[in-house]
Amino acid sequence: MVYNQPWTTYGESSDYRYYGSGNASLYGALAVLVRSAAPFSIYSAHTGNQRGGVIPAAAITVEDAEMMQRMQDRGQRINLHLVM
Repeated sequence: MVYNQPWTTYGESSDYRYYGSGNASLYGALAVLVRSAAPFSIYSAHTGNQRGGVIPAAAITVEDAEMMQRMQDRGQRINLHLVM
């Protein structure tokens, strides 16, 4: 699962990173990628902590999250191989 949450505030945007892994696992996700909790990026991931994570979770850059969103919007299938 990929969370491409829009930036609002640090507190709200960080909730996806903090709780995202635990919530996604309830829906059968095998891993979680979370958009960097920042209003903009210079192709760097803003990492942090997570709570209740029973599946792997990682931060991705704003640019990568937006690229995957465009691919999904075009109907493209996105396959990822994670090495963590």
